[in-house]
Amino acid sequence: MPRALSSRPLLWMVASSRAAVSSRTAELRGGPALCGNGTVDPGEFCDDGGESSSCDIDCSAARCGDGVMNVSAGEACDDGAPTLTCDNSCQRLCIATDTTCDGVDDDCDSQTDEEYVSLATTCGVGECSSKVGQSRCVSGEELSSCDPLEGALPEVCDDGLDNDCDGKTDGLDTDCLVKHPPIAAVTVTPGGGTTVTTVFAGDASATTDIEDALADLTFNWDWDGDAVFDDMDGGSTATHSCSTPGSYRLKLQAVDTTGDKDWTSSPISVVADSCGADDSTLLCVTTESDEINSGAVPSAPGGDGFSLREALVHASNLGGSRTVLVPEGYEISLNSTLLVTPSDVHVVGEKVLLTGPGNGECVEVTGDNNLLSGFEIAGCSGAPVRVNLGATDTQLTRLNIHHNDSPSLVLGASTRFGTDNEVSFTSGHGLDLREPCEVFRNRIHDNSTAGVFVAEPGTGVHQNTIYKNQIGIRLGNGSDGSLFYNNTIDSSVGIGLDCNNSNRDMEFRNNIFSRNGGAGLDCADGQFADRDYNNYWDNFAPCSGCSVEPNGLTVDPGYVDATNFDLRLEPGSPVIDFGGVTPSDLNGPILGLFNGLAPDIGGWESP
Repeated sequence: MPRALSSRPLLWMVASSRAAVSSRTAELRGGPALCGNGTVDPGEFCDDGGESSSCDIDCSAARCGDGVMNVSAGEACDDGAPTLTCDNSCQRLCIATDTTCDGVDDDCDSQTDEEYVSLATTCGVGECSSKVGQSRCVSGEELSSCDPLEGALPEVCDDGLDNDCDGKTDGLDTDCLVKHPPIAAVTVTPGGGTTVTTVFAGDASATTDIEDALADLTFNWDWDGDAVFDDMDGGSTATHSCSTPGSYRLKLQAVDTTGDKDWTSSPISVVADSCGADDSTLLCVTTESDEINSGAVPSAPGGDGFSLREALVHASNLGGSRTVLVPEGYEISLNSTLLVTPSDVHVVGEKVLLTGPGNGECVEVTGDNNLLSGFEIAGCSGAPVRVNLGATDTQLTRLNIHHNDSPSLVLGASTRFGTDNEVSFTSGHGLDLREPCEVFRNRIHDNSTAGVFVAEPGTGVHQNTIYKNQIGIRLGNGSDGSLFYNNTIDSSVGIGLDCNNSNRDMEFRNNIFSRNGGAGLDCADGQFADRDYNNYWDNFAPCSGCSVEPNGLTVDPGYVDATNFDLRLEPGSPVIDFGGVTPSDLNGPILGLFNGLAPDIGGWESP
């Protein structure tokens, strides 16, 4: 019998109580709610296995006016309330005409939707917008003859149009896959050699690209670092000989199929002599043993061969410019601190492992104008590398320094820490800079205090990627006048860059502070000689004690893979070409200081 509208509070209370019991039962049973299974599961008022006189098909309590027509309960209609075609007893009313397309005989003449009137319709987006058709009623469903894809073409990815009419334009369309730049990598074997007779072999096969295979990449080789490519599209391997002695830096550019680029570098030391003579300018290590035999020379080393320690002592005795070459893959366990006491010495290896002595520092540089390149240094209880006070013009490049108990300590003036070093998992600061120096294009991460600690004026920290440290960069009270350009400081536990209250006259340009647990930058406005064009995104606060500068941004920088800390910039990033000009050379082996109309913000200059 038809039922009048009613709230039926008693039925609701009983149903609610039963539902609560059934909910607990279902929770203990661990099964999901499933309307129609005959069991009152969580969220259901009833479940009779289907429609019944007291239970709707959706497992709600049957009630006239609930918007669910229940034939078993005697309902001929249920519009949720009395309407022109349905009364308050859920019985159908007849009206004069049947113009709606709903499959219902509204005028009770045994026909349905017979007076529906077809209308003109429009559809489509993009280049298919405003297409015209006619509506029609088919089995109670209103359809249109309008085709939203009429005139659609394959998407053209750089014309600003939605050619394929899917509502997405250019780079937002999945047909226009956002390309990722390659990650360039190169090794040179040997890292040092002689003029003419030594053939240096460059291997860039470790270069990777998310979309392109190695064979599809283009490699340009600048062997002497003069910004002119010697081998254009030379393949992933190339060879070269040098006719003039000197210190060179190979610069490799990798280019993918859409023109995106990355670059890396490797030092090469070239001398005029051949390896083996006792007075040669090229001293070749021949044993992994860390031994020291009195009077050891290349022709008569004694013991297991000519060791790295013996080569450094011999270079000091000879004086003058020397290159000490350690074979690729050597593993040297140090018995005590390795002293680089001579001046003008290049110590060159390739993937050479130095592990620390039981106590003390691993490598200590006391001479001037020295180079240390291509070493992995781990397990040091003291500093993995210490550049002593008074040692000038040291360059440390392509070092992998990790899992040491103390920071790398730079006391010598004009030290160049870079390029392509990685400093990680230090119990303390990653780098402790106590003299004016330059830190350029390195990865510094997962260190237990600051990634970089700066304590002297005039230090330059440029184009580094610094992430997952307790603090990204911390400034001591002696770092006045230091320069910070184009760094990415990300995911610090605390502050991105922490100033000391006494710091003055510093320059901050083109840095990204992102995802730091504290403020991106904690400094006062008056501490800077110049601060502009920085980007602050998703930090606890953008800038503590200071304001975002006139050309500063607060946008998602658009990293290639933020989850895995590939913090290069995606094509289309809002910080590309948004930086201010600085003296730094950001684009490596090509002419000019940057690519595009202006420098990018952050530690990586996009193509």
